[in-house]
Amino acid sequence: MITVLRNYGSAATDFQRIEPGDYAEDDPRLYGQADYLIENGVAVKVGAVAVAAPALEPIEEPQPVEAESVEPVAAPTPRKRKGG
Repeated sequence: MITVLRNYGSAATDFQRIEPGDYAEDDPRLYGQADYLIENGVAVKVGAVAVAAPALEPIEEPQPVEAESVEPVAAPTPRKRKGG
């Protein structure tokens, strides 16, 4: 028995939608895609043990970066037009 978690359809199902709900793994409405649906997170086996995601480590606050002193740059001198 599997539980389809969200509406699914593809070329493998001839673009017919598989609605969320419980199905026998050999249910013809799954178009033979039960294993694929489970492998790709679209469905889960009923009674399967859920695997918890690993705990994330806290993100450290970024340390301020000291700015380098920069010498000001003079603006370029406008060029004279030719024939003007």
